[in-house]
Amino acid sequence: MFDEYRSGDEPESSEDKKTTWWLGRWAHVLTIPVWFILFVAFNDRPWGPYVSVGAAYTVLVFCLALGNAFKDLDDVLGNPHALACIAKLMIPHLFALALVAWGVYEWLNLSRTLPVWVTHEGRKGSVWYWCGMLPLGGAGYWEGFWMAGKLRKHCAVAEG
Repeated sequence: MFDEYRSGDEPESSEDKKTTWWLGRWAHVLTIPVWFILFVAFNDRPWGPYVSVGAAYTVLVFCLALGNAFKDLDDVLGNPHALACIAKLMIPHLFALALVAWGVYEWLNLSRTLPVWVTHEGRKGSVWYWCGMLPLGGAGYWEGFWMAGKLRKHCAVAEG
């Protein structure tokens, strides 16, 4: 009865645009083990904090971007243009990663000069710990959602 109203020209509903892929929603859960494993593995090295934070930041950003831009893994691997778009977004990500590494360097060096009440660690971490982690997480979420928007825009232009 309602078949005559269905045509290929109808705009997609908001339900069709929603992703069923779990990657974007669970990005923070994947980030924590990556950081922990690398932090424990490279704790005795001078470059250990930079590697663990940089890798965790990269995992967070790309999980958010891919999970929010595509419906499932077939949309990523089945579309060669999507892989090219992801590769092009590596350049701005490397710039952001360089800023993150510089921020970690400054964060670690400034902690030696601050008063004890700022760097004193209790059960929930120090004030200085949260002053470093919250902006880092916010920057990761912002970059991930920014990348998702770019991927949606550029992959839609290539397909249509």
